[in-house]
Amino acid sequence: MKIFIDTLDINDIERYNRMGIIVGVTTNPTFMKKWGFKDTEDMIKQIRTVMPTGEIHVEVFKLSTREIIDEAEYLNEKYSELVFKIPFTYWGLRAVKKLESNDIKCNVHLIFSVNQAIMADAVGATYICPLVGRLDDIGADGIHLIEQLNETWINANIMVSSVRHPHHVQQAAMHKFVEAITIPPAVLDKMLYHPLTEKGIEQFESDA
Repeated sequence: MKIFIDTLDINDIERYNRMGIIVGVTTNPTFMKKWGFKDTEDMIKQIRTVMPTGEIHVEVFKLSTREIIDEAEYLNEKYSELVFKIPFTYWGLRAVKKLESNDIKCNVHLIFSVNQAIMADAVGATYICPLVGRLDDIGADGIHLIEQLNETWINANIMVSSVRHPHHVQQAAMHKFVEAITIPPAVLDKMLYHPLTEKGIEQFESDA
């Protein structure tokens, strides 16, 4: 299962890229605002200073099919290894169909049901991105959606997102059809820790 980091904190991207854990970064407009990037190109350039290779999943949030296509085509011409995150909408699906037909990779996100996943797959999306944590937030079971997708004929790569805790990661990894997961740094940090590991290290340091 490929691990992406879900942040625009350049220090965290660099730290986990150096460790060799991640294969790419997922972004969104909220992250861009939080970390003060002036525009999408500024964001891409800064990521590339600490992660020279690997996929960058770039949000294309526009209100028409034509605008989505134009933005994705422009960025795809200038930068390598981009995947375009496109929200699940009527206009978005139309754009995905066109972009994928021109070998421009898309990640359809804001997926909360099997029917949405089927439609995103039908237009040829490279990735389908169910948000498990947001389903949990409203009292549903996000991982149950992953289990349902496991029983559904889907050609696209499933990328589990909106990860809230390490158990989400473990549950996703137990489904071998899940191609990728995007994880925030706080959860990656928790995955590094186990009290018995810490205790063992302390013991070895003392004995050494």
